[in-house]
Amino acid sequence: AVLGIAYLYAAQNPIRHRVILWLASLEQIVALFSTTFHWARGDLSAGESIITIAAAVIFLVLLMTNLPRQTDAI
Repeated sequence: AVLGIAYLYAAQNPIRHRVILWLASLEQIVALFSTTFHWARGDLSAGESIITIAAAVIFLVLLMTNLPRQTDAI
């Protein structure tokens, strides 16, 4: 919940809070790999894993396509 609030705050001014948005991308990558690992080990069933993997991929794609591009500040 705390990270969700931070991400919503960062979304108001994405250029200023670019680092927080990169943190959100990193979090989705970790969620993707950890869920895949536990699915491969047999700790999670396919149904539990697919939902988490799909959500992580969707959020990651949305974050990466909407990250602000760095402009030249010369």
